[in-house]
Amino acid sequence: MSPLTTRSSLSLSNLIGTAQSSSTLLHAHWRSSTSQRSLLNEGPMITTAFAEVVVELIRKDAPPVLSRVMEVKIIKCLVENIVVDISFDQLGGLCTLCFLEEVDHLINQNHLFKRSIILIKAWCYYESRILGAHHGLISTYALETLVLYIFHVFNNPFAGPLEVLYRFLEFFSKFDWDNFCVSLWGPVPISSLPDVTAEPPRKDGGDLLLDKKFLDACSLVYAVLPVGQENQGQPFVSKHFNVIDPLRINNNLGRSVSKGR
Repeated sequence: MSPLTTRSSLSLSNLIGTAQSSSTLLHAHWRSSTSQRSLLNEGPMITTAFAEVVVELIRKDAPPVLSRVMEVKIIKCLVENIVVDISFDQLGGLCTLCFLEEVDHLINQNHLFKRSIILIKAWCYYESRILGAHHGLISTYALETLVLYIFHVFNNPFAGPLEVLYRFLEFFSKFDWDNFCVSLWGPVPISSLPDVTAEPPRKDGGDLLLDKKFLDACSLVYAVLPVGQENQGQPFVSKHFNVIDPLRINNNLGRSVSKGR
């Protein structure tokens, strides 16, 4: 870690410790934007806090389906020269974390999936400069989905993260981004939208890593729907870069990407 990252981590740890020691009603946990609880030097650290009183109220009055607003309202603070964003009731990131944890356990190989994400994220951030949704670039979750696609389609043991990086670069450098969306069900022609009709991901008809039963179960458990489900029926909207959310097929994970001049 860089000195700034180390100082931020220590400050965050001290903050969590102070909050938990002052009240038995608060439980706080940190994670990174990779959803894998690992940090790059300039990567943000994300903390989730659970208040028992609030949790009990939520359990009492919670609707049968988890919900969230589409636009996240954020309180921006500057604490000891560290930028802090505060938001409330954001379950999407936690559900994504659980989904990717399940995939990592399924792949196993000493957390090869997580290690590959860390390597590829570092390459995208430091070498190619294509990572960072707030700069009009690829979001972390979109990148994780692309890495998962490589494991899903190739479905064979990799020697290590370097081989995954090689396959990642080789495959997506040849992908027809102008005419297709990436999805775990296979490439989806943009011309077929709003119908999400995927082509076979493997031309040889070989087995995939994740079967339909697994993906449907994960979508049922971890998909976080918009408030009142009023947006559930909205179609997938194509942008300059199109990656279909494995948990909600009408969610374009590539919507943050702007077209270069």
